[in-house]
Amino acid sequence: MYEYKFMPAPKQVRKGQVTQNDGDALTRTLDSEISLIAHGGWEFLRTERMPVSGRWLFLPVRRQQEFMVFRRPLSEPERPVIPVMATAQVVRPRRIQPTGNAATARPGPVAVA
Repeated sequence: MYEYKFMPAPKQVRKGQVTQNDGDALTRTLDSEISLIAHGGWEFLRTERMPVSGRWLFLPVRRQQEFMVFRRPLSEPERPVIPVMATAQVVRPRRIQPTGNAATARPGPVAVA
């Protein structure tokens, strides 16, 4: 079993006050992000593109958002130990005493059609 984590993929790199679309800077940013998450035991699995709904002023807008998918194995939960009985208990049937009028009447022969 695995545990999954989704993070939005970075689109642009910000250096100081200027936003850049430099490919080298973007790869360095991705490298640093994935390295930080990898130290927590997460493994990069893939990127996914999913539709995201939002609003621009009053108009509904749909766009595609890219996510990075990470996973790490779950630790197996400790299973409780069920005690095994050394000797099986013997169950003995007991007789129930009938009560009321129906109990005093003896059942007659049963007619089968």
